[in-house]
Amino acid sequence: MKKGLLLFAVTAACFSFGQQSQRSTTPRIAEAPSGSKVAFNENQPKTLLCRDTLRYPLLKEQQLGAPAAFYRWQLWRSDNEAISQTYIGGTTSVSISGIEFYGSVTNATGYAGPSTVTVRASIYSVNGTFTPQTQLATGTVSITGTTGGYRYVNFGTAVNVTGNYAVVIEPTTTSGIIDIWVNDIAAGQQRDENLSRWKSTYYTCSAGAFVGFGACTGADPVGFGGNYHMEPLVAPIVSYTINTTTTANPNVVCQGTPVNFTTTATPNDLLTNRMHNYQAYRRHFNFTTNDSTYAWNMGNASPIIWQQNPTYTYPAPSTPTYTATGYTLGGFWASCLDNQTKTITVNARPTVGASATNPTICQGSSTTLNPTGATSYTWNQGIGAVTSPTVTPGTTTTYTVTGTNANNCTNTATVTVTVNQLDNATFAYASNTLCTSGGNVTPSVSTPGTFSTSPGLVFVSSTTGEIDMASSTDGNYTVTYTTSGSCPNSSNQIINITGAPDATFTYPNVAYCTGTSNPLPSFGAGASAGTFSSTGGLIFVNANTGEINLAT
Repeated sequence: MKKGLLLFAVTAACFSFGQQSQRSTTPRIAEAPSGSKVAFNENQPKTLLCRDTLRYPLLKEQQLGAPAAFYRWQLWRSDNEAISQTYIGGTTSVSISGIEFYGSVTNATGYAGPSTVTVRASIYSVNGTFTPQTQLATGTVSITGTTGGYRYVNFGTAVNVTGNYAVVIEPTTTSGIIDIWVNDIAAGQQRDENLSRWKSTYYTCSAGAFVGFGACTGADPVGFGGNYHMEPLVAPIVSYTINTTTTANPNVVCQGTPVNFTTTATPNDLLTNRMHNYQAYRRHFNFTTNDSTYAWNMGNASPIIWQQNPTYTYPAPSTPTYTATGYTLGGFWASCLDNQTKTITVNARPTVGASATNPTICQGSSTTLNPTGATSYTWNQGIGAVTSPTVTPGTTTTYTVTGTNANNCTNTATVTVTVNQLDNATFAYASNTLCTSGGNVTPSVSTPGTFSTSPGLVFVSSTTGEIDMASSTDGNYTVTYTTSGSCPNSSNQIINITGAPDATFTYPNVAYCTGTSNPLPSFGAGASAGTFSSTGGLIFVNANTGEINLAT
């Protein structure tokens, strides 16, 4: 019976799936099929040459199928049947050394053909509709048995291919029939990309020429509509060279200064190609979690950064230098890793301190600022590059010093100088002229302190300033009052003690213009200021001195 059964369902359990390396047992630097990340084995050797098996149709079914299911598709030699799968290439040439496919001798009921069938696997150029055109390389392999398995054809000489190409599988043994495994057939699947073609002389829809599966409709028993596509589990074995160039700018920094890292890798067209790069494949099909094609190890036990061009700030340095490594993660099924290292020198910032010889001073006093921890210093508040300046702040002031060490790294510190106001030392006797025949007089004071004067004037108490008039000698005296607070201050008043007071006085002029200097009176011989008073309208600045306030 001619093609009695075309398709035989096969579960995914027939295959050993998962990311596998063609070179070693090193885990892929990527995500496992479940979507969870596997360990980044950064100790994998640097490999400029990426040798990879592009199991694209298989992985699509495995990761996008729900559930993954595979089928056997018969190819009859008597009907010159073949199946093709197009691979999207780039502008970079890849070397194709062979082909892998998953197949067997057919297990169809009633098959009486040869038990060993030779299969030709070829690389073809394709046109714009992904139809095979010209054979570029070919080889054969003989398969025996009806159990599916990986089959390999190795070309005697590798072929270099640029752009799109197709893998073509066809039996060559007379009357031979093989089953080639294909991925799931269902309408409207995300993984349907219309990349496979098929030919047969048995079906009029093909007439011996490569056509899409959607072309076989109507009376032909293939019966697929235009929305159905399937892809054979075929994979070219390719190799190409990955070159990674990294930069770190700046590469000598002070602690806390960010470093800009960049990665440039070739061939970019293959590193961004979903059929040549596992990360690009996951991004193309919108996987919820994706790793980058690029990664950085900053050399200080911090987590791997999955970015092409990260910016990183090193913490407090534990060593003077770090070796940062930029990785390029190539390969689709194989794990191809290239890298380049950069040395980063991270200099510590100085531990700058600041103090004041006297952090609390009285108004008008000075103190010295003392920095520590660096080799040179610059202060704010207009001081500039002075190591230990002496300052006289009028009010409480905070000073900031910037210290620079031998590596030209800086840090800052602050010190506050607290300024306390001077005591209020004002005092006043009722008059500047005191009569010896009068009683003792005591001044008014604002702050506790001590009175002093020259001999002849006698205080009842130097603390209160009370003058003992009976014991004092006539004459002019300067009385000084000094406060006893934390910021002492002093002031003076001239006192005239006399037994015959003279109240005569004169002003230099009898008429004054407002806006000129306030006039003070002059006293005759033996006379001194006392207490001045006036008729209404004239205002004294001080009634004890007689100074007239012309402005008011």
